[in-house]
Amino acid sequence: MNYNFTKFDNKEYYKNSTTSEVKSLVYKIRNQASDSPFVNFDISELILAHLPLSKMKYNESGLKETIFNATWYFRKGNEEKIFDIITEKLKASR
Repeated sequence: MNYNFTKFDNKEYYKNSTTSEVKSLVYKIRNQASDSPFVNFDISELILAHLPLSKMKYNESGLKETIFNATWYFRKGNEEKIFDIITEKLKASR
């Protein structure tokens, strides 16, 4: 299950379809410095907030593609660290 981060640039999508939690995280990530110690955690939170974990089957290649798209979209974050954060949370939620 992948998420297309370019949808965040669509004002109608952003206005009508995203939750306040997602909007808040997008705004927070956009305004953080690239070297912020919190940017990897916040990007992982955004991915987790947007993916329905109860329905999501763990799919390593799909998750890595989603993380790649997020780090490319925001032009910040470390793919490996974000992957580790998310996989730990997924393991804990099982």
